[in-house]
Amino acid sequence: MVGQKLANRYHIIEKIGTGGMAIVYKARCTLLNRIVAVKVLKAQFVHDQELVRRFRREAQASAGLSHPNIVGIYDVGQDKQNYFIVMEYVAGQTLKDYINEGKINLNEVLNIAKNICKALKHAHDNSIIHRDIKPQNILLTKEKHVKVTDFGIAKAINTDQTLTMQNTNTVLGSVHYFSPEQAKGNYAGAQSDIYSLGIVMYEMLTGKVPFDGDSPISVAIKHIQEPVRPLDELNADIPEGVSSIVKKAVTKNKDMRYKNAEELLNDIRSWLNYGAVEIEESDELDQKTQRFSIAEATEKEDADEIKGTQKGKAKAKKITTIVLISLLLVAGLIGGGYALTKRALHVPEVPVPNVEGLPLSEAIKEIEDLGLQYVIEGEEHSNLPTNHVLYQSPSAGSTRREGREVSLILSLGAQYINVPDIVGETERSALNTLSEVGFEVEVNREYDDAVESGKVISQSPSGGSLQREEVVSILVSEGPKPVNMPGLIDKDLNEANDLLEQLGLNYTTRWIQPQGESPSGIVVDQNPSSNDEILPGQTTVELSIRPYERIEKTVEVDVDFFGTHVRIVVEDIEGMTTVVDERISGGRRPREFDVRLWEGGEVRVFVDGELQ
Repeated sequence: MVGQKLANRYHIIEKIGTGGMAIVYKARCTLLNRIVAVKVLKAQFVHDQELVRRFRREAQASAGLSHPNIVGIYDVGQDKQNYFIVMEYVAGQTLKDYINEGKINLNEVLNIAKNICKALKHAHDNSIIHRDIKPQNILLTKEKHVKVTDFGIAKAINTDQTLTMQNTNTVLGSVHYFSPEQAKGNYAGAQSDIYSLGIVMYEMLTGKVPFDGDSPISVAIKHIQEPVRPLDELNADIPEGVSSIVKKAVTKNKDMRYKNAEELLNDIRSWLNYGAVEIEESDELDQKTQRFSIAEATEKEDADEIKGTQKGKAKAKKITTIVLISLLLVAGLIGGGYALTKRALHVPEVPVPNVEGLPLSEAIKEIEDLGLQYVIEGEEHSNLPTNHVLYQSPSAGSTRREGREVSLILSLGAQYINVPDIVGETERSALNTLSEVGFEVEVNREYDDAVESGKVISQSPSGGSLQREEVVSILVSEGPKPVNMPGLIDKDLNEANDLLEQLGLNYTTRWIQPQGESPSGIVVDQNPSSNDEILPGQTTVELSIRPYERIEKTVEVDVDFFGTHVRIVVEDIEGMTTVVDERISGGRRPREFDVRLWEGGEVRVFVDGELQ
């Protein structure tokens, strides 16, 4: 596949990953001149028409997702037996690789989980369930920006394919993150994604998954039957509030989990922003509401007292809220203000403005004028000026309740990168070098006698610096220009030699008879044949030669009575030779001369200086 062009558009550069169902390649879209990732369904699955149909349908559905934390899908198609999905290329690493590098600090774990949550919320709001959330499907850019990949694909490849040994490759990659309902083969909805995210959080916090085993079946059974080992048994430094967030996410009974990604997102934000979180737990979680704060992590000796105080505050808060609502209702009824009361209890929804591209100050004004709040989730380099909004979530035109947040990612302005010197490198090496540092690449080609085919002749610019995603043009050699093989049969060897030298072609000769006294030879066969396209410097011509033959000719000359001057000249392979030069007399009569010459030669007769 590497080196091929898929759908006459995607030039495959290299393989970058392999999964249970597909292989992922880095490629260049020649139409838009950008680097992309191309996921190609493995050959063993292309004849399963139901699987292919779902694969394409779900990929097309997920192509409608547009979110800063979701890998964008650009195209879905088929080229002969290759079913493929074209996605945004993310230069970085998987979350799995990052976990394997060592311990991740608490804030980073929660920020990664928060961004995964935002991606899931966007997908769930658009009726797309991931069904295969795992660290291998979470990509981290070099700036640690989160990108969730494989949306919709997991649904296509896992539907009707639960824990069977025939699908071991797929299951082995995912079973450690399966929800209990997935392990049972039941319907997997939004809360299955939440369970899987909880397992991912568990792994980020401890460095290991909660369940492991000798086979996919044994791991699946543990998801169904065994309780998750408490986090504090593996890492005593994890705050109880964070443990409770994870515990609620991985509750086996989905009805007791977070109802949706937004609930989980709110708890994560609460901990990040205020160092406290209120977890409402039921049967499996001991049927109680607990409030956890940062104090619990640093003042363990006061834990019981704090919990008791917080329980009392939570209860008092609840009673106060009920009293206030009751008084408000009474006031509304007494004053005839039922409508006012209804408005007070109902938070209206407002349209989300389009603030992408605006300066931050203008974006804040537009957001706050509508009764919304904003939160800055991160910053990225781009062609927008510094402190302009690069991305927003939710997207413009959707609705949010007043008081809710609009997430913003700001531009850090253009990032300038030094242009590396890639002259003399292979095309593939040059593409990798330039793409990895963030440049787009324009490839031009031309024939060059001095530079080996496939290597870079020149580049533009040849130095200095450019903004990320700007274009570097490279000129790649196609080697010497092909020429058409001349026809050499029946030509003299010397003449053939001159023609081949002019074209820069080497040749070998094979005499089909001993050369003997023959000064040269005649070409009777050649390889390559006449008009074949050949490459100078890479093709050796083979010539079959036979020697010249000696022939005799009889020349008759009329001699004048008073005397005649006769000169006979032979012009053949050996050049021009005078064989007769004499004055003849003795009456008017013809005179014969025998002349020997090499075949192909000519005899010229001069009588008294005139050519006869």
